[in-house]
Amino acid sequence: MLLAPHGRFFAAVTGEYQHGAAREPQPLAVRQAIARMDGIPLQPAVDEQDVNRFRTIEAYAGVRLGNFELSAGKQSMWWGPGYEAPLSFSSNAEPTKNFRLSTVHPMRLPGPLSWLGQVRAEFVMGKLGGHRYTWRPWFNAQKVSFKLTRDLEMGFTRWSIFWGVGHPMTPRSFVRNFFSLDSPKGTAGLGTNDPGDRKGGFDFRYRLPGPLNWMTLYTDSY
Repeated sequence: MLLAPHGRFFAAVTGEYQHGAAREPQPLAVRQAIARMDGIPLQPAVDEQDVNRFRTIEAYAGVRLGNFELSAGKQSMWWGPGYEAPLSFSSNAEPTKNFRLSTVHPMRLPGPLSWLGQVRAEFVMGKLGGHRYTWRPWFNAQKVSFKLTRDLEMGFTRWSIFWGVGHPMTPRSFVRNFFSLDSPKGTAGLGTNDPGDRKGGFDFRYRLPGPLNWMTLYTDSY
């Protein structure tokens, strides 16, 4: 990984050399099963040629503004409480091309909100890709974590798939995605009035007190 910080600006690039052997197309029965389960048209038989390439895994740049970082490019995320794969975003998946706004250091809110402890937050908007058949959707995601005590931290996650082919990129659709509490029924729900596929998550970490303070209890829900 190549890092290039300069004052408040930064950039990073990660890449790898890849080799993949050639293979025959997937059998018709397999392609039919995929089309049936995913609800997509039958995909054509495609020969997989051998591949030798240097591929960029991550490549992004950004700027620090006070206690916030604004970055853009292809970058991975890890939104989970432990070292195993989180249920929302992890580095086990292909990094996405996105805009990302996150806190550099945990901060404490003023006034009565200070009881929430140290707060970390992140907002991401990006584009999915890499599929042979897809409506090439966008996504937006938010995560807020509260370290209530030295031993307890809780996190709340919201993310959604929206926009893309057949789903116009308008301020109205953006607002509908964030504030709509229901989804249209029937085939109309697949059109431009669809607010998007919205998900929620919750996680926490708690370091057990007393003689077991070397043990941490955590959960990740979706």
